[in-house]
Amino acid sequence: MVGIIKGASENPAKIKYGMIGGGPDAFFGSVHRKAAAMDGEIDLVAGAFSSSGEKSRTQGK
Repeated sequence: MVGIIKGASENPAKIKYGMIGGGPDAFFGSVHRKAAAMDGEIDLVAGAFSSSGEKSRTQGK
């Protein structure tokens, strides 16, 4: 995406996002995280991955 918009910065800030759901036992959470990370322009910075605090912390590591 860099350079598509005239005058765009050569080093734009990464997009930061949080995720709700998608814990260790969820298939689609993993798919979404991998897709978001493909181009390296998006960082997962927060998440509530499960109603179980233990599972959510495990996924966040």
